[in-house]
Amino acid sequence: MKTKLIVFAALALLVIAGVSFAQGRTDSAAVAETISCPQSVVSGLEEVEGETVVCGTVTVPANYDDPDGSTIDLTYGILKSTSLSPAADPVIYLHGGPGEAELTELTQTLRNKFATLRERRDVIVFDQRGTGYSPGEVECSAAYAGGYDEAAERVQNEGFEGLEVAGEVQNVLMETCVEALEENDVDLSVYNTINNARDVAALADALGHDTYNLYGLSYGTKLGSEVIRQNPPGVRSVILDSVITPEVKFYEQMPEANEESFVNIYNMCLADEACAEAYPDLIERLNGLFEQLDEEPILLDDGSEISSESLAALLTNSANLQTGVWQVPYFPRLIHELEQGMTDTWSGLYDYSLIPSETTNRFTAPSSDIPFSARRMLNTANDLARQSESLDNSAQKVAAQALELVEETDMTPTNLFIRTLDERRDTPYNAFEDYNYRVEFVSLPLQEASPATLEAFITNHFEGVDETILLDVVDQMSEEDVQELYDRMRTDERAANLLFELNFALHLYVCNEDVPYNTIEGVQEYAENYQIPGLTRREIGKTTQVLEACDVFPAGTAPESFHDPIMGDGSIPIIVFSGTNDTQTATSWAKEAADQFIGSQYVNFPNAGHGAINFSQCAQDIAAAFMDNPEAGVNASCTPDLVPRFVLPDDPLVPLS
Repeated sequence: MKTKLIVFAALALLVIAGVSFAQGRTDSAAVAETISCPQSVVSGLEEVEGETVVCGTVTVPANYDDPDGSTIDLTYGILKSTSLSPAADPVIYLHGGPGEAELTELTQTLRNKFATLRERRDVIVFDQRGTGYSPGEVECSAAYAGGYDEAAERVQNEGFEGLEVAGEVQNVLMETCVEALEENDVDLSVYNTINNARDVAALADALGHDTYNLYGLSYGTKLGSEVIRQNPPGVRSVILDSVITPEVKFYEQMPEANEESFVNIYNMCLADEACAEAYPDLIERLNGLFEQLDEEPILLDDGSEISSESLAALLTNSANLQTGVWQVPYFPRLIHELEQGMTDTWSGLYDYSLIPSETTNRFTAPSSDIPFSARRMLNTANDLARQSESLDNSAQKVAAQALELVEETDMTPTNLFIRTLDERRDTPYNAFEDYNYRVEFVSLPLQEASPATLEAFITNHFEGVDETILLDVVDQMSEEDVQELYDRMRTDERAANLLFELNFALHLYVCNEDVPYNTIEGVQEYAENYQIPGLTRREIGKTTQVLEACDVFPAGTAPESFHDPIMGDGSIPIIVFSGTNDTQTATSWAKEAADQFIGSQYVNFPNAGHGAINFSQCAQDIAAAFMDNPEAGVNASCTPDLVPRFVLPDDPLVPLS
């Protein structure tokens, strides 16, 4: 969840400099215009607008076949290279989604993700058409606000209950938006990957770059593949990380990524003699455990239970995220113990008592002692401290200032819940988790205003410490506090904007180009062949829900040729990355893509989830080495060191060093 904190806004005002960089070329068809960065883009003490970060816009045709028609302003940001002699060819980042906008993360997560690449090159980040700060003509806030009462009336009259409300609210509001846009003659079919690829070339040209490199992540690899197909002049090299190419039936096949992730993890165990001996036949045993938990969940001392759903969530979510990948070495032992009704490892993973010390924050205290709204500033302090020991004093001052500023703000239970909810969702992007979360968040104020409804929402989307913290906040709320919360959510346009930011843009792309190439019948056909059904059934429901919502959108507007395999002609050096633990894009898709692209290279990173360069310096260094010399073979000798050391049954149950 991308949250705009008062404390960060205050800090940003102290460090933003109004220096302007002239960009663009007079002979370019499109010219880049430098603008002040949006407030949420530049935060923290590390980046200075006009010096290390520059923002701007490039105007492109909404429809390239009608250059005199309507236009879209693409908003971009540039992380300037930290080198005193940077390479002339920058990196253009193609973000995931589709529909996810990442410009707001420019000076937060993206500065860390691209730290190594940035040592040699500028990194250009832009919100793709129809997303974030590049909405084009797709603006629905007013339509959502007007349609909210209709959505409430419909779900009440038709007797929807619980989470059923979420899907119905989503459909009503998105239908309202589509109708409003079509009444204004907005052509929704132009928001697609083919035009996104044209936008990439227009952006590079407007910024004056004769040559440039691409780094695509997740949906960005689909976009990168389309750029390779169009083969515009100037593309020097391409990194495709966590791959989904256009010919993959993503919404039919998506659940197989969960299964492959666990199989890959178990294969790493089998490659270790001690682990293989300690945990034989683990796939069959996991299937048996899912059946066992379906019949009778394990009841814990605190009244909660371990169900097949919660086990599947742990095995898939934690393996895929930087924040939880430390749990992977415990997976075989966890299954081994749960078969016997033992919960020691489960408890250690959920209460974070097994988290390695090097992953904990330096400035932490019990959650009851620190207002949650200080979390981002504390993270800034941590980041400063990690950069250099000499900055420890500065970091501590920032942390103290964060606490002082937050203590001066309104800390009513309602505000505390909203801020806490936002900050606990500040995790790496997951298209399906965020999709369902935002839909259900919007539907909350249409349900009964009760602690039980809030608790059901929390337990459905959070786990471990995050779940405990949020439930504790709800426990402290009175009936009046809960009603105030619902009233605020009911009238706050922010809820509608959340739906627009991801769900509408997601469907805009999916319905235009993935339907009818993907079908609900196809989802079911794939479902019949999974070898670990307990890991796939949740995603089967989610993908079905996504495809069903295309009933209210224009669908099937992409040409059939869009899904043809892309081989390239070998003129563009390509390297494909995958992570063994990736539960969003299957590793087999990446390997197939690497085999398909003429002359490409392939690297698989052990114990990495979605977005391999997020997980290790090894991946970042290989990416940088490739871009420095894309014609040469990369040295991937650092990857074997990433294989986790699995915890054996008789090992002390302590954090791994």
